[in-house]
Amino acid sequence: FYTIKIKQGFSLFTDFFRQAADSQLKIQEEHLPFREFEDLAHLANHMVDDRIQKENLLHRDELRLDTLLRLGIMENFSLKDKYNFTLQRIIQIARSEEGYLALVNKKQQHVTIISHYKADGTRVAYQNKRELSKNIYSGGLPGQAVIRKNASINNDAGKKSYTPYPYRHKISRHLDVPIFNSGAIVLVAGVCNNKSDYDNSDIRQMTMILEGMWMHVLKTRSEKKMARLEREIIAVREAERSSIGRILHDDLGSHLSGVELLSKALKRSLEKDNPKQAKQM
Repeated sequence: FYTIKIKQGFSLFTDFFRQAADSQLKIQEEHLPFREFEDLAHLANHMVDDRIQKENLLHRDELRLDTLLRLGIMENFSLKDKYNFTLQRIIQIARSEEGYLALVNKKQQHVTIISHYKADGTRVAYQNKRELSKNIYSGGLPGQAVIRKNASINNDAGKKSYTPYPYRHKISRHLDVPIFNSGAIVLVAGVCNNKSDYDNSDIRQMTMILEGMWMHVLKTRSEKKMARLEREIIAVREAERSSIGRILHDDLGSHLSGVELLSKALKRSLEKDNPKQAKQM
């Protein structure tokens, strides 16, 4: 009897390890015939959990790289489209229900919501445009991120039972990350309501995506500025050519015409008195 029970236990583990390479199957401890197998089952299940975690991290890395690559080929898209695309990818990578992007002005006094989405792709609309821009001291979570000047995680927000700006419903946990450029905060991104706690890996993933996006934004702005300067240079060059053309036509042209008429008159006068000089003239 015991031999059969032991054989059943080993068969359970044999099947588990056989399938472990291709699935995320776990051992149900209540199916074990002896308590002596429980420690082994615990280790086996821990192995599965570790594998799931590593696969999730790998998937998040792949999503982050794909996001940055896609931003690089979105040359014909507006900045608004790029902001929306990046935010939706951040929500997906951070496994969150909702998220926002907010720009910070140069004086570091105001935050302006530029994108706000839910995990299902629904855009959060603002009926009043004044709701989009806030002073940092009344700007809720993005404003606090500017004041603190660093990323923050709150996995106990549900205990406080509050609804901070820009969210419109109670949240259980949230993560807010500011992005710096030349020592000043230029952008704040936030996500909320992950089913599990946020951690430093979420901060790293969001920071890398946002910094990559901001470098792309700066590149796009510099290219637009260069194109504008080139157009201005061409316009100035054409204006200078037109000015020179007018000078040649109105001033030098008239002067040369007068010289030509006087020369012809002098030639006709010399033809009577001195034909040789007239020919030279």
